[in-house]
Amino acid sequence: MNFCPDCGAKQASEQTVTISVSEARVQYGSRSPDELPPEFFEVGISSEMYKNANAPFDSEAIPSDESLVPADCAWAVMKHPGPMRERKWNENLETRFHLVAKYSGRRLSEITQYLGKPLAVAEDNGIKSVVWGSSGLSNIWQANLIFDRYDICIGLMGINEGKV
Repeated sequence: MNFCPDCGAKQASEQTVTISVSEARVQYGSRSPDELPPEFFEVGISSEMYKNANAPFDSEAIPSDESLVPADCAWAVMKHPGPMRERKWNENLETRFHLVAKYSGRRLSEITQYLGKPLAVAEDNGIKSVVWGSSGLSNIWQANLIFDRYDICIGLMGINEGKV
């Protein structure tokens, strides 16, 4: 209906629905890091955003440039950095950590496979803080990475090194 049956006022030409940021799909790597999407927003029922809402998403599969990812996924902002460098048998954890070119955009499973089992994992509202570390007779070393709800690395929280 283009006009209200009671008062005759012109109606909006398209109905809208509210979707959440996790339902919304955007092109892989298309969002600016500065733009934080709202938790909920309205879209037209004939819009591409609505048609693509809740499209299947596999966080274990590295997206192609044409892929749609959840709007709240790290991959909406950044792209996967490519294959990890080959791990050498004699590298200690600290060396492996420092030699990985880039963590942001990598999957938690990929980083765990490379670095080994983390020391600790803490989760709050879907965001994970994951700590790897080692200690020796004279030093302690820890690194903390942050992951989104899809287990994609958002970035490095910090590295702590100390002498005992």
